[in-house]
Amino acid sequence: MHYKINLKERFENRKTKLAKEGYKTINEWTEIVLKNEYSLEDENFIINSKLTAINNKEITIALNRSYLVLIDKIRRLKISENRL
Repeated sequence: MHYKINLKERFENRKTKLAKEGYKTINEWTEIVLKNEYSLEDENFIINSKLTAINNKEITIALNRSYLVLIDKIRRLKISENRL
């Protein structure tokens, strides 16, 4: 799962590989891509919702977020913060 979370490292590895293959113009990494800001209130809502068995679709509607963004956030909470 480390592979899915450490996007910056993956980008740098891919950039190095492409440079070796002869590509000259490779866009730089921006931290904005990595960040998917959730307020502490939203994180607590996600945690409490998961503990009370509310499904992901209902959580996405309540937070007005896309489904895949929510799934990514839940994975990050489980792995990096051990909050779920």
